Amino acid sequence: MVAENLQQVAPPQFSIIMPPGVSEEVMAWQWAAENVVAKDHGLLRTVVYSDWDDVLLSNALSGFDGAFLMQAGDTPSDEVINRLVKASCPVVSLDADLSEHGIPSIWQFPPGCIGELLDHLLELGHRDIACVNTAPFNRVIQQRIEDWKSWCNQRGLESQLISMPQEPGPVDAPAMTAFRITEDVLRKKHLWATAVFCTTVWCAAGTIKAAKSVGLKVGKDLSICTVN
Repeated sequence: MVAENLQQVAPPQFSIIMPPGVSEEVMAWQWAAENVVAKDHGLLRTVVYSDWDDVLLSNALSGFDGAFLMQAGDTPSDEVINRLVKASCPVVSLDADLSEHGIPSIWQFPPGCIGELLDHLLELGHRDIACVNTAPFNRVIQQRIEDWKSWCNQRGLESQLISMPQEPGPVDAPAMTAFRITEDVLRKKHLWATAVFCTTVWCAAGTIKAAKSVGLKVGKDLSICTVN
């Protein structure tokens, strides 16, 4: 009887399945998942996997009451999608739309949302909008760069990309790299844009510091924006 009562009050256990490395997106989603699970008095375990064939992924899809999934690397194949759909626990996809396969999906910045930000810059009179990226290169960052480039191409605008992706590491590493490479570009006067779209807030922080270091007034001499 005692064992039965203990089993009845056991808290639900969930997993958040994440790619390796630290990034703003990963930390934000982990924080959100922790808050959701805590409201249900549940437990959340972090599972880090390297690719779709990782045995840790299979274990995480079968040993919990539910799973939050962040994609690592390439888009999942049909075989992987089938595994997710048939998983023994419910799966929620984070920052990737798998809803057409019946998998509930939550997007923080769906494709196209960056266009609204760039439209605002266009309304302000900017015709040359560069993109700066120093974040680790993943599916989310790739999508943001592609959205920016597509937006520029559709309007016949120049698209200058300044990119030096970092390996996963300290969260503020992209800011330091953004400062270094953007300051160099500005001092050499190799940036012809009047506005810069940064792929992450850390990248924007470094770019703002670089602009100020060369005497530019942010918002007047150079507009700098980001999506998060």
